[in-house]
Amino acid sequence: MMNLYYPFLERTYYISIIVNEPVEIYLVNELLATLPINFQIIDNASDIRPYDDLVISTKKSLDNSFDFLKSKIIFLDLNNDFIFLMKIVMSLHKISTIKTCVIGVDPGRTIGIALCVNGIPIIGKIVKGTFEGINVIKNIMKNLYLISTHINCIINVGAGGQVYKSRILYSLQRNGLIDRVRIVQENKTTPHNHNFPSKIKHIYAASLIAQRNGRPISKSDFILNFRKTDLREIQNFSRIISGNITISLKLARQVALDEISIYEAIEQMKKKKNYML
Repeated sequence: MMNLYYPFLERTYYISIIVNEPVEIYLVNELLATLPINFQIIDNASDIRPYDDLVISTKKSLDNSFDFLKSKIIFLDLNNDFIFLMKIVMSLHKISTIKTCVIGVDPGRTIGIALCVNGIPIIGKIVKGTFEGINVIKNIMKNLYLISTHINCIINVGAGGQVYKSRILYSLQRNGLIDRVRIVQENKTTPHNHNFPSKIKHIYAASLIAQRNGRPISKSDFILNFRKTDLREIQNFSRIISGNITISLKLARQVALDEISIYEAIEQMKKKKNYML
């Protein structure tokens, strides 16, 4: 499970769950704990609340007398956590069919990622490195294709943060995803409200990037000759996350080009014979 965030569910939702097996009850409890919902586990459909937004059930738990609930029912499927939660969240957003799919990426030291379906922000994730960010994007796309093989997912990358943007682009290129990329201007995407949780800021920015029109990628979006100040920033970041190890400029450049991760660069620095910890 990817430990995704669901900040776009803006109110408390109500769900009734009709399951019989103890294992199912435990797993549903674990999954739904990540969502802003009020849920109850019940034995039969007669206990469904009139104000419930959704009903989750195994197929064997309902009989034909409850056909009137069909528009609210999601049948339990614990084979894929992501797809199960996606179906719940899409239903709460009143999305029945995926028509458009865009993943927004807010580049930076902390990378914000958000998925918009039919123009509506659905889920988000924050990561600390390019490698993890690309894996999240690939996992989202892989699972979306399990929902529908006809989905054509676009990746909108914010134009700001040149070094971080370039690292993301190099990595997307290496993973065969560069043809899906559009570059989007980032102005007025990051909320400046000090009460806004920092985690959500990056996801919120990524969601706005996903909702904007972008332009095709160009050669100028890739930085080949990084400024020394850019590399110094990566060196400084290596010192922050490792505690006391500053990687070399050569390694910092490899990190900038996304040839290695910053964690790999730190490990290489540790192994240098004369490096004093």
